[in-house]
Amino acid sequence: MAITSAIPHIAGIPDPVSLDEAVALFQRTGHPAPKSTLEGWISQAGVTKVRSGKHSYVSFTALLEIHAVKIRARDA
Repeated sequence: MAITSAIPHIAGIPDPVSLDEAVALFQRTGHPAPKSTLEGWISQAGVTKVRSGKHSYVSFTALLEIHAVKIRARDA
């Protein structure tokens, strides 16, 4: 899977992904997560979210780890 747009430089986030891009990427996995759910998980986990222009960005690695934990727990 690849991020759909050029990767912006976001200070403090080595592998930024916008929340909209993350929603689209997780949709492809068969384990979708709506934007509101991702925002809740990000807040609960204390992951840094940076707004740049119209988009909010987070670490894709952090989001993948959170997603994996939440999906495992949901499907257990």
